[in-house]
Amino acid sequence: MSFFDKLGKTVTETANSVVEKTKSSTDTIRLNNRISEEERNINAAFLSIGKKYVELHPNDAEAAYSEYLDTIVQSQQKIAEYQEQIRKNKHLLLCKNCGAEIPEAVLFCTKCGAENPVGKQMAEERAAREAAERAAMQQAAAAQQSAAAAAGEVCPNCGKPKTPGAMFCTSCGMRYVTPQAAAPAAAPTPVPVPVPAAAPAPETVAAPTEAPVPAEEAPAAAPGKTCPACGHAVPEGNKFCINCGAALEAAPAPAAEAPAEQTCPNCGKSIPAGNKFCTGCGAKL
Repeated sequence: MSFFDKLGKTVTETANSVVEKTKSSTDTIRLNNRISEEERNINAAFLSIGKKYVELHPNDAEAAYSEYLDTIVQSQQKIAEYQEQIRKNKHLLLCKNCGAEIPEAVLFCTKCGAENPVGKQMAEERAAREAAERAAMQQAAAAQQSAAAAAGEVCPNCGKPKTPGAMFCTSCGMRYVTPQAAAPAAAPTPVPVPVPAAAPAPETVAAPTEAPVPAEEAPAAAPGKTCPACGHAVPEGNKFCINCGAALEAAPAPAAEAPAEQTCPNCGKSIPAGNKFCTGCGAKL
């Protein structure tokens, strides 16, 4: 046998050996999986047997099973407590009729329509609390109104307490103060202008004030201006006639001081000077 023949035979045997080992390993894995599946079936059957036994003998189980039953019962009680705490956190409860979880504040079950006594009690307590709050508020308002009536601080039309500083009732709109016509503003008193004494007339001219001497009979005077009252010539610069005492130039009228306040002609309220609208009634000034 040549070298290449021996080499080919060796390679073939090696390959067959690998295939056999691979097939054996695959069969082993498959069989182990089947064994595990059967074991799961057995455990499920044991579990079903235990559940069925507990259902059939909840109170008359044999002593050999009492320990397991006690453990199951304790765990079930803890689970129920934990579930109840979760429902309280979510404000839920179990319907007494169908066992469904419903909000604790509803009056009827959302699943079966049965009445929810807890929700009904909560609604009654809420209504009683709101009624008590309304009664307390009404009592406080009545006491305030009585105190205001005793102090004369109520509206004469509706009896509601007056708002401090208000000109109208905030309840019925009645005006508290009857508007009065604004008094006419007093004219400023003119400042009297001092009149200097008239210069003595010459002895040759003695004319009374009521009947001034004609200009042609008056003594000649220095060139100047003529009195508009009597026509007498007066020297330049004189402010009063030397014949009749009339003022030759009108004295400037004193400037009237602007009032610090003004009165509204509609409601009579005193408001700062310069305002264009009344702050009490809104009337345009």
